[in-house]
Amino acid sequence: PATMLLEELALVGNCQYSALINRSGSVVWCCLPRFDSEPVFGSLLDESGGSFSVAPADGSQGEMRYIENTNVLETTFTSGESSFRTIDFAPRFMHHGRTFRPTQLIRILEPLRGSPRITVSCEPVRGWSKKPADHRTGSHHIEFLGLESNLRMTTDLPLSYHGKFAFDLTQRRHIVLSWGAPPQDDIALLCERYLLETVAHWRRWVKHCNLPPLYQQDVIRSALALKLHCFEDTGAIIAAMTT
Repeated sequence: PATMLLEELALVGNCQYSALINRSGSVVWCCLPRFDSEPVFGSLLDESGGSFSVAPADGSQGEMRYIENTNVLETTFTSGESSFRTIDFAPRFMHHGRTFRPTQLIRILEPLRGSPRITVSCEPVRGWSKKPADHRTGSHHIEFLGLESNLRMTTDLPLSYHGKFAFDLTQRRHIVLSWGAPPQDDIALLCERYLLETVAHWRRWVKHCNLPPLYQQDVIRSALALKLHCFEDTGAIIAAMTT
């Protein structure tokens, strides 16, 4: 595959699992349901390794940044007179006195200007075999088969466009990729609530860090990245996101 530079990859996660996303809007590395599981998306290593892409139809690259003091990623794509952004994150917040960290990746798509044309394609594989997962399409979801557990993409996007056709993004849309139990609530309400809760959680976490006066923003970003290398079940620090 084409070389991917470290500075062109962004990390999201919730101390249960993690994902690496490139500037083209593709999840290029993600092992589910844990860091040491086999990859469902592995195109970082091999073009046939599976990916999950939300991208402009012309293939242009985006500008990535984290929402301040969080591990919530925002990528802005601009093509001519139109632009849109994706907000990518793994939910993490306190719920009933415990840390809620479901094995879910949430992707929110928002038009910013004009009528951006985009493509959406979710093509997971069966681990190191790199065999594409079979899929079954429902009214608002695609279920991927042949994996160790249920993997499902639930969305309020029109599924007829999935993987094949570009379409105009005319309003804020939502995608949840879930391992295990799929979401049962209204997908838009769920994503927006999880986004607010996750942003608040990370900002609260930063507030409790013991920060030096010098290079404070750099230290905060490093601390947030290091936290995503922690597997909460054991407290272990993993050596690398790429297993």
